[in-house]
Amino acid sequence: FAGVAKEARAGCRSGHAPGSRSVPFDRVLQADGTMRPPEQVAEVFAEAGVPGVDAPLVGSCGSGVTAAVLALALEHAGRASLLEIYDGSWAEY
Repeated sequence: FAGVAKEARAGCRSGHAPGSRSVPFDRVLQADGTMRPPEQVAEVFAEAGVPGVDAPLVGSCGSGVTAAVLALALEHAGRASLLEIYDGSWAEY
């Protein structure tokens, strides 16, 4: 996320979109792979510095796939109406 590790995919640069926050998708999952309770999911996003409940959000990742897990987690926590996924994600950005 900080751009210090070399990007593994050819043609993609290291780093992040300005103003973005990093929420690895596994942080919203329990050890058995199921979603954490809504209040825990909300806490994960808050700890990462994701804006409050009224802020629109755009989810992205390397290709858009794991961003979908975060979108599901946000819906689980009651925030899906404010989320869009940037389908091209980092591969396109």
